[in-house]
Formats: sequence, structure tokens, C-alpha cells
Amino acid sequence: MKRLRDQRGAADPVVAEAARLVSARAPLAEDAVRRQRVRARLRRRRSAPRGAMWLRAAAMLLLVCSVAAASAMIGKVAQTIRAHIEEARAARQREHERTHRRHAAAPVAAPAPVAAPAPVAAPAPVIAPAPVAAPAPVAAPVPVAAPAPHVAPAPPPHRAPPPAAAPAVAGDRESDEQRLLTAAVRALRHEHDPARAEQLLERYLDRYPDGVAAEDALALALEATIGRDAPRAAGFATRYLARYPSGRWSALAHRALEP
Repeated sequence: MKRLRDQRGAADPVVAEAARLVSARAPLAEDAVRRQRVRARLRRRRSAPRGAMWLRAAAMLLLVCSVAAASAMIGKVAQTIRAHIEEARAARQREHERTHRRHAAAPVAAPAPVAAPAPVAAPAPVIAPAPVAAPAPVAAPVPVAAPAPHVAPAPPPHRAPPPAAAPAVAGDRESDEQRLLTAAVRALRHEHDPARAEQLLERYLDRYPDGVAAEDALALALEATIGRDAPRAAGFATRYLARYPSGRWSALAHRALEP
């Protein structure tokens, strides 16, 4: 085998170029120290103990044995599981066949005998009617006492009619109050018609000035007129503060009275 530097005329252009490049570099100078160092390293490698090699071989052998044992154990476990599955399947098959044979061998129950009809009882003999007794002699009539004089019953004491209509009136009043307030809120908040809301609230305050929702009615009337009719809003604010100086809507009333 030729050295690379001697193959400058090779047919392969790559080899020829590589030989040219190697030949272009000057040969290394002789170095006795480096040569001795290389030889010493080679001698140490040859004289190295072989224990490490044996240890490596033993480790490889142990690894191979462990892998083989694990493979064998996995195969045995798989065979055991497969055997259990086959055994359970066979047991279910045997149980199914046993149940089928038991149902096939069971005798068909004979129909129950039909009971004979009970004999009809003979009709009871007709009993002759008893002879009619002779009528008893009629007794003499007892003299009837004279009727007592008729006493006119005393007239019942005068009672006041029960106050049955009072709850109905109260109920009608409550329903009318609720109807007016509901219609006013609907006109003000949903229909955006403050004029109609003001009319309904004015009607409520005229009919029920001391109603349960009189304070709320005044506040709604104030809300319906503020910013739209300043004199009316001032009137409702004055009425509200006169009756409820510390009410929930007093701030709105004071704002309506501001110039």
C-alpha cells in the first residue's frame, strides 16, 4: 500500500489533490523526546493488567443473563395468565352447557285437573203462610184535651249586621292602590310617559293621602316632574319634605327646590 504523498499521479483527482497537499507540507522534524514518549505509552498499554478486561466481560455476561432471565420470567407470566383465561372460559362454557341440559331435562308440568262443578243445592221447600189472626176489638176513643191558647213568640233582639263588607272594602282599596302605583311605574320607567305617570300618582295621592306607599308615590311624582315641570316638581318636593323631612328621597326633594 503506497503512502498518500507518493500518489500524486493517481487517476482519482481527489486522491491526487490530497497527495499534492500532503507533499506540499514539509516533513516533521525529528524529535527524540516525542518518540520516546510515544514508545513509553505503547509499552504501558501492552503491560496493563487484564483484570479490567475480565471485569468488563463478566459485566456483559451478567447483563446478558439478566436479560435472558427477565425474558423467560415474562414469558412464564404470560403463559400463566393465558392459562387462567382459558380455564375461566372453559368453566363458563361448562356451566352454560350444564344449565342448558338442566332446562332441557326438566319435565313439563302436567296441567292441573279441572275441578268438578259443585252440585246444585235443591231448592228449599216453600213454607205455607201462617193463618191470619182475627182482628182485635176496637177500643173506645179517648177524649181529646182542649188545645192550649196560642202564645205569640217574642220577637228576636235586634242585631247589628255583621261587618262582612269591611274586608272586601279594604281588599278593594289595596288592589286599587297597587293598580295605580303599578300603572304609574310602568308609564314612567317602561313607557317613558312622565305626564301619564304624574296623573296616576296625583290620583293616588288624592284618594289615599295616608296610604301605605304615600312616600313612594310622592317620590315617583317628583321624579316624573323634575326637569320637565319645575313648579310642579317644587310643589311635590315641598309636600314630601313637609311629611318626610328625613325620608329616603329627601336629597331628591332638596335638589328639586334648588334654584
